[in-house]
Amino acid sequence: MEAGLRGTPNARGKGSSGARRFFVPFQVALSLVLVVVAALLGSTVVRLRTDDSGYRTKDVYFYITDFNRIPQKGAALLPLYRRMIARMNSMPGDSLGKRG
Repeated sequence: MEAGLRGTPNARGKGSSGARRFFVPFQVALSLVLVVVAALLGSTVVRLRTDDSGYRTKDVYFYITDFNRIPQKGAALLPLYRRMIARMNSMPGDSLGKRG
């Protein structure tokens, strides 16, 4: 029974060694490309966070909002946007390009 599971060289098929000769180097090359791209992306992110780009980043706030979860849709969003802008304008500092 074990001999049947192991298979014989004829049972593997003629195309399997050719496919193996193609796919193994292809997988290695693809893995190498992915590692290089990940390293480049990581170094770019680090550089963007640490280098002085000339933009003032002090007191900059980021708001992440999932607008798909709010019940208003379409034109009903306008009052919500106006309230958001009014609230941001009431914050101290230069908000929304307002110089003061």
